[in-house]
Amino acid sequence: MSTDTLPKEQLHQKLLSALDDAVVDYSDTSQKPLEITLDHPLPPKVRVYMYNVTSPEGDRPDDEYKAQLIAPGQDSDERGSFDFSDDWLVLLIGYEQYDEVFVLWDGYLHPNFSFSKTVYVKQWAIRKAVRGELGEQTRNLQTGEEVVITANSENLNEAIRLRTSLSSSSLPEGTEAAGVSNPDPEKKATDYNIPDKRTSEITRKIRNTIIVNNLKQRYNYRCQVCGDRRKQSRENYYAEGHHLKPLSEGGPDDIRNIIILCPNHHADFDFGMVKVDPNSLEIDHYYEDKKREIELRPGHEINPGFLEYNNAHIAEF
Repeated sequence: MSTDTLPKEQLHQKLLSALDDAVVDYSDTSQKPLEITLDHPLPPKVRVYMYNVTSPEGDRPDDEYKAQLIAPGQDSDERGSFDFSDDWLVLLIGYEQYDEVFVLWDGYLHPNFSFSKTVYVKQWAIRKAVRGELGEQTRNLQTGEEVVITANSENLNEAIRLRTSLSSSSLPEGTEAAGVSNPDPEKKATDYNIPDKRTSEITRKIRNTIIVNNLKQRYNYRCQVCGDRRKQSRENYYAEGHHLKPLSEGGPDDIRNIIILCPNHHADFDFGMVKVDPNSLEIDHYYEDKKREIELRPGHEINPGFLEYNNAHIAEF
């Protein structure tokens, strides 16, 4: 488990190193927040609040990592807030040093918090970043729906562009942020737009959400491996869609490449702990002996080729 922490100056250096040539200028790395001027197509002015991401043993579920928020100058009996002034885009970023993964929460959904407030990210999202993918975990907060993004250093620029795009819907009324709103009269809105590549990926994400949500409803939010159905509130159930052949490796947004899983079995697939026989659909689980088959409901077929890909390229045994 990851429990060690880095001082803020080292955290800032990790971020600047990952951003590399995109950095035009930056403030004193020994002070929080770190203000960075970035080159196009990244947002031009970002105000970064960085925190260590850890997973202390016995503190939270084994599949969950956390960061604890303390605003600069905040006392233990005070409420804290980030500085949203002067049209700087606020980024709330965590760093998990063991796997060298960056976690981007939506700072605009955490406007007023108690001392050492905890924000979370699931282990499967961390593992996606380790494998070179962008992890996207949705969390329902009282302030709105938050998409937590995970990325390695190579994908950090892409993660920041996605964070910028998603934060456009959570900016409080009257708040301006360079790259999201258009406060600079010398610049056109198109100067701050996300590039075409990101636009096409956002479109993919929306289409994928529709497909996955329809499939979740078809299975009544039950896991196709164990049949478990979890609640995310008193009235709403929760399940996760998994691509057998990852999108980053050429897998399609196709119902034949997607299965519905509980969070635990989603993590097991991501970690390579599960194989599925393409013909019989029998499950071979690395550490579970229970005999099971993938449940299929009418109208949902799995392409055997995607199961073969999982067995050959994702499974670790």
